Amino acid sequence: MTDYKNTLIINKTDFEMKANLKDKEPLFQKFWDENKIYQKILKQNKNNQQWVLHDGPPYANGNIHVGHSLNKIIKDIIVRYHLINGHYSPLICGWDTHGLPIEHALLKKNGKEEQNLSISERRTNCETFAFDNVNNQLKQFKRLGIVSDFKDIYVTLNKEFEYDQLKLFLAMVKQKMIYQDFKPIFWSCSSHSALAEAEIEYADTEAHSIYVAFKINEGNNIVHSNDYILIWTTTPWTIPSNVAVAVHPDFSYLRIKVNERVYVIAKNRLDSLAKELNWTNYEILSEFKGSEIEKNTYVHPLYTNKINPIILADYVTIDNGTGLVHNASGFGPEDYCACKKYDIDVFCPINENGVFTNEINDPDLVGVFYEKANPIVIDKLIKNNALVHQSKFIHSIAIDWRTKQPVIYRATKQWFVNIEVIHDEIIKAIQGINFPNSKNKQQLMNMISNRKEWCISRQRVWGVPIPIIYRNDEPIFDEKLINHCIELIHEYGTNAWFSKSVDFFLTDEYKKQNYNYRKELDIMDVWFDSGSSYNVLKHYNLGHTADLYFEGNDQYRGWFNSSLICSIAQNKVAPYKRLLSHGFTLDDQGRKMSKSLGNTIDPLKVCDEFGADILRLWAANSDYSEDVRISKNILTQTAEIYRRIRNTIFKFILSNISDFDYETDASMEFTNADWYVLKQLQKNINEVIEAYEEYNFMNVVKTLNLATIKLSSWYFDLIKDSLYCDEVNNKRRRTIQTVLYWILRMFMSVLAPIIPHTLEEVYKFSNFKNKKESFFLESIVKQLPFPLQPIDEEYWNAFFNLKDEVYTKLETLKKSGAIKKNNETKVVITFKNKYHFTASELKQYLNVAVVELIEKNIETIEVEVTNANLVRCERCWNYFEASEITDHICSRCRRVVNKK
Repeated sequence: MTDYKNTLIINKTDFEMKANLKDKEPLFQKFWDENKIYQKILKQNKNNQQWVLHDGPPYANGNIHVGHSLNKIIKDIIVRYHLINGHYSPLICGWDTHGLPIEHALLKKNGKEEQNLSISERRTNCETFAFDNVNNQLKQFKRLGIVSDFKDIYVTLNKEFEYDQLKLFLAMVKQKMIYQDFKPIFWSCSSHSALAEAEIEYADTEAHSIYVAFKINEGNNIVHSNDYILIWTTTPWTIPSNVAVAVHPDFSYLRIKVNERVYVIAKNRLDSLAKELNWTNYEILSEFKGSEIEKNTYVHPLYTNKINPIILADYVTIDNGTGLVHNASGFGPEDYCACKKYDIDVFCPINENGVFTNEINDPDLVGVFYEKANPIVIDKLIKNNALVHQSKFIHSIAIDWRTKQPVIYRATKQWFVNIEVIHDEIIKAIQGINFPNSKNKQQLMNMISNRKEWCISRQRVWGVPIPIIYRNDEPIFDEKLINHCIELIHEYGTNAWFSKSVDFFLTDEYKKQNYNYRKELDIMDVWFDSGSSYNVLKHYNLGHTADLYFEGNDQYRGWFNSSLICSIAQNKVAPYKRLLSHGFTLDDQGRKMSKSLGNTIDPLKVCDEFGADILRLWAANSDYSEDVRISKNILTQTAEIYRRIRNTIFKFILSNISDFDYETDASMEFTNADWYVLKQLQKNINEVIEAYEEYNFMNVVKTLNLATIKLSSWYFDLIKDSLYCDEVNNKRRRTIQTVLYWILRMFMSVLAPIIPHTLEEVYKFSNFKNKKESFFLESIVKQLPFPLQPIDEEYWNAFFNLKDEVYTKLETLKKSGAIKKNNETKVVITFKNKYHFTASELKQYLNVAVVELIEKNIETIEVEVTNANLVRCERCWNYFEASEITDHICSRCRRVVNKK
């Protein structure tokens, strides 16, 4: 028998089935870098519409983790989408390089040797450490295929960045937004520094719960001497610092007699307290409003020589406790505000290490760490017969996000930004911001609407200095002097502020005055650094408002927040037109990544095992608006989606159009099936474009994956016979290749932002005419260049329903061994309404040997599938009547063979 294999058109492509991404991707990245593809894209789009995503700076400390990867990949997908759409969209990556973590890392590494260095030497070490980490992370981000040359970057320790930041500070000074105050702020005893709200996390811990009786000293006709006001607290260590007790002016309070002692409590708390404190027999003596006992006094429960007042405060609640709140003005912002109205001084007898100072005037407490003071205080209360009840319970406390140690409110002298000055402008700006996810608008509003101030000073050395000079310990708010300091810092560097004398920064006017001058040595909060980063854009002629900010969900209280405050203060507009955020990365069981659990995923190892394009496809196929799961199993599933697209779309089409030149070979003689596929292709691409515009990349992947499955399960099987067995220039074959050409071009266009390395490889092995240096310099195809013919939706819905039923029966026959291939079967279909099907159409569309249609008045379609018992053509492997076969091949194949 003649071997007809060599007469078939089995086109090949050097595009490999095996992706081998870990080896190929670095080569493509090298190609992009050496040939300056990114710069050429920007040059090509230079005069087009501008679209800017401003990169929020990750912290320059250690290797990147999978959370970094999710963030940078989604940003890259967004920017690449805009670049291939012709926008001028540079990606200027940034790094946050100041602050406590770098100082801690060096202290941990060098120990006492680091502590013994001068401030300038420590700052120099910090700078070196920061740049080393920037360079390290830069290389790691490049491995992800980020569309940037990483030459135009910003680093918060750069001279020009710091200058812009100091100018922002001056702008705030001019608006009377900067002030200094001695008040309670978040204080980390482990970091020895003030912390911003964005640097606070929360954790559960066991706490003391105590009820304490404060004896009335001076009563009136409402409360009497020797009555006791009852308070509840979970911080016994603050009792020694008590300066007042607050009641709500409008709440109803009761005098309750319990076991010969009279207590004052809120009326609404009586039932709960009676149950908790086991008051089985009590007597209500009287009822009154909180306002009626204002300024009555009581005796401090520990120190009988201290007489403190009862004050009024609206923050008092009746949700828990007693309805009377113990106030320690140095250890709570609400306490501070309430006491300030009564001119009660701030009392804060605990130092930066969390230890009681001599100011407490109690030998039992001096030198004791605040947490260790709890049992001491409780014992003293018991001795004074002031402790009514004690217990322990689990509740949530604030912790330092770096050290994971508890944080307290502690009164210190700090620098603040008065947000109330621009509060209305901020709220108005939020209304004008586009939030692709509507719930995010409320998140931002919640974080800023009630915020009155921002503590911007930190007691560290590694950061941008606060350019304030003191005269006789009073800060000088002279705009000219502050600007003079800023200009000198710009000229000589921020280290000069710490290394040069105060005289160096004084103007002649102040040098003539005989006062004691000193510099402020606190540095600015790192959120002030990154919050001013929008200034980077103006240096690239990109204005000062980005089209999009995109960071983690935690940044509504962090970067989104600080950036908005800074930009409104400086430019009177929001720094972003749109705001989008993502969740955190979890393992496949929904647990946080943890070294102790052994569930961390190293993105660089993922790139080495699976490839960056698989990691990128995982990111795109995630609902990043919520927390995102990742594991080896999830990546393996993602790799299967990739494999399907790579081989079903790219390799199959590249091989089957390798002998096709669109300019000379294209044929538009489309069949109904072709028109259906083209129509579905355009519909899918439209859906994908809409999903891109809505930042819904999961729908991009879902749509293209389903389209791939549908093409492979029907149309690609349908066309193989013509592709392999017809003559090279057969019109039907050329028409099919035309369809494949557009499927390839359009899939390439919409997948390029997600799997760029693979798309560059596809482009490399394509035979497109007039190819450019890189696929990313091409114009993308979003619309077929010819009008689409209407299709009969009812017809095709009916066909695919029929196909599913037929294929189910075909699978049953295959399993029984009755047939091996679909095309050796006979299908008899009996139905009432044929939907204009013809037997020849169905034979072709179902890829079977024979179709017989029987029209009958029945309610449901009946399908019968049997082996047709026909003869196989040994060239095309289709089945025919014996009379149609000559020398083992069909008439079509005989005609083709004879022409060769």
